[in-house]
Amino acid sequence: MVVKVRTVIGLFTIVVDACLGADICVSNYILVVGHTAATLDTGSMTFYMFFIGGLFWANTLPWWTFDFSLLTSSASLLGALDAVAVPVWVGIVWVVALGTLAPYSLNLSALRHISPTAVGVVGMSEPLGAGLVAWVWLGQTLTPIQVVGGVVVLVGIGIIQRTSAPPLAAVETSVAPANPSALRQGSAPRQGGDRVTS
Repeated sequence: MVVKVRTVIGLFTIVVDACLGADICVSNYILVVGHTAATLDTGSMTFYMFFIGGLFWANTLPWWTFDFSLLTSSASLLGALDAVAVPVWVGIVWVVALGTLAPYSLNLSALRHISPTAVGVVGMSEPLGAGLVAWVWLGQTLTPIQVVGGVVVLVGIGIIQRTSAPPLAAVETSVAPANPSALRQGSAPRQGGDRVTS
């Protein structure tokens, strides 16, 4: 949202292709997890997801080639917190715990309560949050067309949430007895009574 990729010739097409590929991967992820949520708990799904991802990145960017001495160096938080410096390992723990594990665990938990479609659409609000953080923290600004795009995303989320929720009448029908008259007849006292024998 914030980076204007059109300013670099040829980069726009690459970014669009990458975004389409990411959309396909995320859609498959949501659909697959939506089907497995009934048989696997959130902890197991999170473990398998990061285990497979770890195997992929261990071969793509081998972790044993990383210079671990960099973990103890300091890094500025930039933007409004430019004067604040923290060890690199603190930033990594923050990204892993609060930027990866927590969001994905909440995402998996949500699939037990709402449909995969609703989870995917609500997930589209993530760029809006990133844009807000970039504005408050890094001092970046959005163009009018980017603001319009954010509003369209919010409207779309609201429409999906309203249409995906079952109407009240349908909920009441689903919990009502199938044959109320039969229930009333069955619960009424018997005329004449049954004889009790000893």
